[in-house]
Amino acid sequence: MRFAQNLILTISGRFVLKGANLISIILISRILDASDFGLFGLVVSAGAIISAIGHLGVRQSGAQLLGSGSIELGQYYRASMLSSPLLLIVVLGSTYHLLYKANVPIDIFVSGTVWVITLTLVGWLQGAMLGLNDFSSFNLIESLPRALFAACLLVAWMFPSAGGGLSVTSLILLQSFLVATSVAFFIIRLSRRFDTPSQEVLDPSGNDAKDSTLTKSASDARILIESGVTFALAVLLVTSIDRVGVWSVQQAKGSEAAGNFFAALQANQILFEVAAAIGLVLFSDSTRAKSPGDAVARIAKISRLLLALLTVPAVIFALLAEMVCHLLFGRASADMLTAFVVLSIGSPLIVVTKIIYAGFSGTGDRRFGLVIYGVGFIVAICLNYILPGAGTVKNASLGVVFGYLAAFVCAISYLTLATATRPSYFLIARRSDFEEIWIRLSAALRRLYEAR
Repeated sequence: MRFAQNLILTISGRFVLKGANLISIILISRILDASDFGLFGLVVSAGAIISAIGHLGVRQSGAQLLGSGSIELGQYYRASMLSSPLLLIVVLGSTYHLLYKANVPIDIFVSGTVWVITLTLVGWLQGAMLGLNDFSSFNLIESLPRALFAACLLVAWMFPSAGGGLSVTSLILLQSFLVATSVAFFIIRLSRRFDTPSQEVLDPSGNDAKDSTLTKSASDARILIESGVTFALAVLLVTSIDRVGVWSVQQAKGSEAAGNFFAALQANQILFEVAAAIGLVLFSDSTRAKSPGDAVARIAKISRLLLALLTVPAVIFALLAEMVCHLLFGRASADMLTAFVVLSIGSPLIVVTKIIYAGFSGTGDRRFGLVIYGVGFIVAICLNYILPGAGTVKNASLGVVFGYLAAFVCAISYLTLATATRPSYFLIARRSDFEEIWIRLSAALRRLYEAR
């Protein structure tokens, strides 16, 4: 029951989040010209990649260690603070290479850098939320900044005389995240859900053993980072599969073409967010699973159900590509339509791959994601930079789909060997799966009716 509640809460929060993101992208596509829209896509893509690697996996490793009871909340906080200088170096170095060297204007680079630092700090706090299974706080701090950003963009679009352009849009992005994240953190702090008891460490002579506390915190920080680096690399690889096409198209075809690919990617993110929501709950739940077998059984059931339920909507979405692109972005270039169709058809596979990774990595097997997404990343790089058509929007879209396909094949191969099951266990929905959904849905509707 707790799993189902968290799942519903997180999916709802993700749809609110993605709804705000989609509104933001729609407004930005109307505020900015095609070239500036492509540059904005570059900044957002860089933020996604850097925030994935910026906390060095401390979010995932902290959630796993807290969920398993290996560390306490106070230890996690102190260790995170001690590791912050190293994380800051990683973030600054990454923004320099991904944004400054891409000839992004200096004001956009500064705004983007501070925004990414904010995302990284939020990632630390979210590690505690995942570890303590507190999805209401997680969704609050995840959704509020994006909702405020969408609201501010709406004002900017309604009053164009107040100024616009890429510089103003980037500044609105930064201010929205700084203000909303501060407010969300303050609300969570008032709830006292993340308070830790004040505990002094005393040495045998009765003096405060501050050195002992510092040494213990440094040891915890080392454990967090050592455990988290593999997680961070896996998340970096999966994020890069999605986003590396923005850079390849930007370099080969310019900002406008990159903007077309970015727009199609964002339009398909609604389905991707289903995977993100379910994956987060599965990851948190897997850290508490009695055995890896229990976690795999739940992962398999959700994966095969979603593969069955999302395939038809994805095909319909692809058939309506031109109408959807006109509706969302006010234009539908050939490049945008190509990317939209390819990504729509591949979205069920992408969703299932993300769910399998998130759920299984929660059991503690950190190398799993590194292997499957490493293969997928190599496929994406080949399509974007090496094979014929490299640098085009078509190859960038195929890089995403075939990158995930390669990761999916590796994941299914590994799991079938490790659990002595057949691939159909993860791919083909069973009648009992749908019957279980119907029974639970009927029970929920019955309770709702009786409550009235």
